[in-house]
Amino acid sequence: MRISLAYWVLATGVCFGQTSFGDIENRISDFTLGNGMKFITYEKNLAPVVSFRTYADVGSAQDPPDGAGLAHMFEHMAFKGTSTLGTTNYGAEKMALEKVEAAAAALREGRRMGNADKAQLSRLEAALQSAQDEAEKYVVPLAYAAAIEGAGGRGLNATTSQDGTSFYYNLPSNATELWFFLESHRFSDPVFRQFYKERSVVMQERRLRVEDNALGKLFETFLATAFQIHPYGRPVLGKISELDNLTRSGAEAFFHKYYQASNLTAAIVGNVNAQTVKRLAQEYFGPLPASPKPTPLTLEEPRQTSERSVTVHLAAQRIVCMGYHRPELNHPDSAAYEVLNGLLIQGRSARFNRELLDRGVITRLQGLVTYPSGKYPNLMVFCMNPAPGRSNDEAADAAAAIFERIKADGVTDEEVSGAKARFRAAFLYQLKDNPAIASQLAQWQAMTGSWRNLFRYLERVAAVKPEDVRMVARKTLNRDNMTVAKIEPIVTGATQ
Repeated sequence: MRISLAYWVLATGVCFGQTSFGDIENRISDFTLGNGMKFITYEKNLAPVVSFRTYADVGSAQDPPDGAGLAHMFEHMAFKGTSTLGTTNYGAEKMALEKVEAAAAALREGRRMGNADKAQLSRLEAALQSAQDEAEKYVVPLAYAAAIEGAGGRGLNATTSQDGTSFYYNLPSNATELWFFLESHRFSDPVFRQFYKERSVVMQERRLRVEDNALGKLFETFLATAFQIHPYGRPVLGKISELDNLTRSGAEAFFHKYYQASNLTAAIVGNVNAQTVKRLAQEYFGPLPASPKPTPLTLEEPRQTSERSVTVHLAAQRIVCMGYHRPELNHPDSAAYEVLNGLLIQGRSARFNRELLDRGVITRLQGLVTYPSGKYPNLMVFCMNPAPGRSNDEAADAAAAIFERIKADGVTDEEVSGAKARFRAAFLYQLKDNPAIASQLAQWQAMTGSWRNLFRYLERVAAVKPEDVRMVARKTLNRDNMTVAKIEPIVTGATQ
């Protein structure tokens, strides 16, 4: 069903006219507690609901070399409760968890030494399982979720990226204080119960999303080829061998380093009062200890000087992805990349659509202007499925020819205007509801230093000129700055 913009504006009560962003900003306020935790409040009193998002400025890019997957593991651990929520007897459970950790350490040592026979390893595995079974007796399953759902909460979830970890849900406005209680205890008193059980869940997630998924394999290989130094090249999920070495004690140390008040931003959007938010934040989050914000990443990806290429042979559809190193989201040229991406792939008049899709060179196209994340220099990516009878190389060469024409001849005012209009529409759509707004406010605060940059970004895109687009194309869309990743089908009797 298609919904007109006019209907959507009436339904949400928000008008995004040319001058309305100032009005929206006036309803957004922020403050920082003495311990460094940042709060952003948007009073949007259209319905008696509130959306909450907590953004921890830590993702897989901060995973230690011997602990890949830790940030994603904490996403899972964050719903396990506290010493008072999720347990029938924490004193007894704590002792049982210590036995689990000792049994897990003994099993790791047995595997590491390499001289343990199968019978000995089986005994160590059985001891770990027995210790886990004992600790499980004290667990109240899904207690955290039950507390939220019992108050009418919805949408409980979390996500992990290379740059951040987010926790979010919605509550009726009369249950606002419950969020402050639960969320503050999530960070002041977490219990990493069921750690090794959840680690197995994450391993299975990796098998489904990467090892048994053609595109998952392709993109993991693609990033590892494009980023040879920077941790953007490491998988968010880690690898099975890395996950198998994660420990509860290591996860707790990682938590205390990165999930501290100075590294957290909370965005609260909906039927709330800013002064009430400030009072509750001080009451519940104020006691969190103050610590210096963790040092930002200093590893830099060296300038690429020659084309890189990787091919994955799978029983899957042919696809080619072309990635070009580009600056971070906060860079002055970032807006020009948005317009370049728009005139290449967005809308029926975009160059890829007119010259590749309409002419039968490719059957499907996807472009990512910022990949895999944007806090640090990243990639501009174009992925294409060649049409039947066409090769990956033909599709890539046809795309490269479009880039060369832009670099040589530039782009038109009409193309730039159309790209800006499409960007504006997409930009407004991402602010369509309270959860989406909370997500954007928290993410822009953490990634760029100010949530206000979210609104400034639209102004920056509106100011882009054709010569700006040609300039970034010349700087970026070059073969010595390109990584190409391809799936070439394995031909079997079934696929011939």
